[in-house]
Amino acid sequence: MGLKNSKDSKNSKHASQLKKGAYPGTPTADGSENELFQKVLHEQNVKNAKQLEIVKAERKRKQERFEAELRKMKEESRKRIEVLLKCIMARHRFEEQEQNWKDWILGCRQNIVQLLRRWADFAEEHEDWRRIEKIEHQEFLRELSYLSGCVMITYNAMQYDFEYLEEIEEKFPAASFVKVLKKCIADCGQLLLDIYSSIQNLKVEKSNLESLRKKFEKLRPDLIFSTSQLRRICMESDFEKDYENIKFPSIPQTTPHEL
Repeated sequence: MGLKNSKDSKNSKHASQLKKGAYPGTPTADGSENELFQKVLHEQNVKNAKQLEIVKAERKRKQERFEAELRKMKEESRKRIEVLLKCIMARHRFEEQEQNWKDWILGCRQNIVQLLRRWADFAEEHEDWRRIEKIEHQEFLRELSYLSGCVMITYNAMQYDFEYLEEIEEKFPAASFVKVLKKCIADCGQLLLDIYSSIQNLKVEKSNLESLRKKFEKLRPDLIFSTSQLRRICMESDFEKDYENIKFPSIPQTTPHEL
């Protein structure tokens, strides 16, 4: 009987060791799970690091593209203004320099057209609400950031045009049509700031896309008046009272939900 009990005790101990994986050199179940967890965690960290590098590189490319486009717009605006200044200093009448003003206005309108094209691409990509909800959040934010950058490129170009118009107005106060153009540029600048603010809100709540769409609908190239419109307005009596003390809108110092 004693022999049998001793044998049963050994079998029980052996079964217990087998169950726990307690033989020397044999990893426990907990150890195996921990090793697997560490391996998965390491692989995920490596993947995240690579993804972060990709994001940083893309952000750098966009910033360089942003700065290049801004320099190009500034240079084009400067050249247009220089032509106009030469005409005005030569005391050419408006009719004699009208084509130069047409070219300048076309350049301003083209800045708006380019932005609207980028918005159209974004809107087409995200017009399906069900798809928007499935988009990876960081990807959506990157696309918003790019659109926001395009808006600010256009805003800065408008600001430079406004400053050049101020220079012309200061040197040649009799050029009354410049006052009207300043108002056109300033109004577009305010619309761009409204659009920028809506993009910030879209970062927080994707359903605000419709609000952003309505803001973009207000931005049109023909908000920059044509030469024929300028001529007609300047012929109206007391028109200048609506175009005095025009200031270009400034970016708010504190913008909610800044990208």
